[in-house]
Amino acid sequence: MTKELRTLLPEEKEFVRKLSELRKDRDDKNMPNFQSGRILEQIVGFNFAAISWDKNRKEPIRIYYEDKNQEMEARSSFMNLCDYLFLLDELESAGLIVVQSALFDQERILYNRDKYRKEQFNNWELNGDKEGFVFFDSDRKQNEWNIDIIDYLERFVHLKVIYPKAALVSYVNNGFRSAEQIRHEEIIEEQQRIHKEETSRLKKELKVTRCSAIISVLTLLATIIFGVIRQCCYSKIELKENNPISVINKDTTSIQPNVVVNVYDAERVADTTAK
Repeated sequence: MTKELRTLLPEEKEFVRKLSELRKDRDDKNMPNFQSGRILEQIVGFNFAAISWDKNRKEPIRIYYEDKNQEMEARSSFMNLCDYLFLLDELESAGLIVVQSALFDQERILYNRDKYRKEQFNNWELNGDKEGFVFFDSDRKQNEWNIDIIDYLERFVHLKVIYPKAALVSYVNNGFRSAEQIRHEEIIEEQQRIHKEETSRLKKELKVTRCSAIISVLTLLATIIFGVIRQCCYSKIELKENNPISVINKDTTSIQPNVVVNVYDAERVADTTAK
């Protein structure tokens, strides 16, 4: 099961980019460039003379360098070596490289083949012209580091070929993002898009609801105002219609003659008529 690769540092990205470029030329003549030692030398910068170790851990890891003044540089290079090994471990776990091994055993020593021969290091410790190892000072007193990287040296350096897979090239071309990361980002972008659309829809619905509420309130106010105005108009009309009638009645009453009815005469006329 592959492991998701973490976000790389700028110097790590540069190494991975150079490693992916090895796939551009996979001719037989270029195959030696896939050797871990060659990668360490050409890409990482393997700038001390050699490093040797014992796979059974009976001897300390020894780093050879030419001059005592180069000790700090050699120590720094050793830390670069550790960074290289640990990064290869992560790239392999992420399924971006394949580490292949040769099928024969040899002495565990990694050295600059352009400058040295392996036999030169056999008597290096006894040669007074050399200043020794990182693990020994100028008086040959042992000064071991408590860093055990033998397992990593066995896995990624000793007779190893580092083969960058097509996935590594794709990883670099996609801005140092794996296919899983791209899919994850696409899912997040889709979720964000849906969330944005949903938020926009809710805002529109809220806006419509607010507008409807405002219209309802305005309609209610208009109805109330219209009713008040209408009631006032009816009152004025009634006043205008009632006032002339009262005047006419008053005037009519004033011009009509007084009529006096004599009850007794009326009864007498009625009796005469009956006879």
